[in-house]
This record gives sequence, C-alpha cells and structure tokens, in this order.
Amino acid sequence: MNSMHINELDLNLLSVLEAMLRSKNVSKAALGLGLSQSAVSHAVKRLRQYFDDPLFVKTGFVMEPTPKAISLQDSVMDVMALIRQRIMTAVSFNPKTAKRMFTLCITDMGELVFLPTLLTRLRKEAPYCSIRTLQVPAEQIAGLLASGEADLAIGSYSGPDGLYKQH
Repeated sequence: MNSMHINELDLNLLSVLEAMLRSKNVSKAALGLGLSQSAVSHAVKRLRQYFDDPLFVKTGFVMEPTPKAISLQDSVMDVMALIRQRIMTAVSFNPKTAKRMFTLCITDMGELVFLPTLLTRLRKEAPYCSIRTLQVPAEQIAGLLASGEADLAIGSYSGPDGLYKQH
C-alpha cells in the first residue's frame, strides 16, 4: 500500500468497522457509537470504496463480514485497543463539559443497587454524559474492557487476573 492510499483512509472509519465487526448490525453499531444509522451506513459505504470490497453482506437479520473484513478484524481490534490505551487515556477529562456515553457491564442486582445513585451523581457532576448498561456473561467482560467496548464492570464477578478489582 503506498502512502497516498493510506492518506485517503479516514481513521474515524476504523471505529465504525470495529463496531460493525462486533455487532454485525448497522443499528447496534450506530447505537454503540452514538451515531445515526444513516451515518454508519455512509461510513460503511466509504469503507467499501476504500477496501474495494463489500465488507458486510446482509444475511437474515445480520450483516455477515466478508473474507476481506474477517482478514482485517484482528488488526482493526488491535489498532483500536492501542488507540484507547495509549492515546485516548492521555486526553484530559472535564466532567462538567464532557459529552460521552459510558458503557458499564453490570448485573441485574448492580442495576438495582448502584445505578440509581450513580445516575443521580452523574447528572450533577457530568450533565452531558450518559450511561449504557450491558448484561453479559462474566467470561466476556475482560474482552469488552480490553477492547474499550465497555468502560467499567460493576457487580460481583470472578474475573481473570490482570484486571483492577476493588471490593
């Protein structure tokens, strides 16, 4: 790939590609990214043009990745994880002005016990931020946190070593 071709890739499209590879659904990808379905569809169109491949083909209710998309998956996930770990963490956070959606892995009991207090505090401290919750099997949490798809896990989890845990 020559440098001219690499300069044509809008790096913002990588987050759309990552979301599509994970969800295999335009609506779910849009929700997770905080974009409209139309914006995600447009981004997928641009990705298709850039890679000269359909990348996703509608099969029933999902968009199945093509062999080309599958071949890009590990690299895209690695790049996005690296960006989140090394670049995004360097950005200062001002809760009063931040506009961000935080994704939490949380149990049913966690939603009942912690979420009301957390939402009240969030409205006061970070009025432009929101929370999305995920209820996923415990074995998926480390991957969601590592990829940046989730920001925090709240609840009683026995998780893998290497994750910061507070009791």
